[in-house]
Amino acid sequence: MPADASLLTALPLFSTLNAEECTLLTEAVGTRSLDAGVVLFRAGDPGQAMYVVVKGAMEIFISDLAGQKIVLTECRPGDVFGELAMLDAGPRTASAVALEETELLEVD
Repeated sequence: MPADASLLTALPLFSTLNAEECTLLTEAVGTRSLDAGVVLFRAGDPGQAMYVVVKGAMEIFISDLAGQKIVLTECRPGDVFGELAMLDAGPRTASAVALEETELLEVD
């Protein structure tokens, strides 16, 4: 679903856009809603988009050789994650799971 322009301007990453730029960007940005516990992507998955947290929280983690989870960071509203996929088009280097009901902007 396309993003609402008001969502974009409320986030620091997009706050300096003028109205025309914001309108153009809404055509390229979608929204995703996740319930708590839903995995957005796993390490090794193909990466084709980056995300901005609008509300809620995401946990970014990897698993070590013993299978134990190592939390790299928690992303909160305004935080960006998954941007490496936009730069290198390689597989995801970490996994992302929603810690609570979460709304994301998806930029591909």
